[in-house]
Amino acid sequence: MVKKLELPRLSDEESFAVILKNDLVDLQNNLTEDPFGWRVLVDHAARNSLILELNINIKSGIVS
Repeated sequence: MVKKLELPRLSDEESFAVILKNDLVDLQNNLTEDPFGWRVLVDHAARNSLILELNINIKSGIVS
C-alpha cells in the first residue's frame, strides 16, 4: 500500500514560487531594478512583422 504524504500549505510570504513570480512580473513591468541586465528593448515593428508572417504561414498550411 502506498502512503500518501500531505504537504503543509504555505502562505504567499513563505512560497518561493509566489515570491519568484512577483519578482519576475515586477522586473517585466519595469517596477524594480535590473542588476543583471535581463531587460531587452523589443522592436515592436519587427515583432509584429514576425507574428503576421507566422499567422500567414499557419493559414496557408506551411506551419501547423
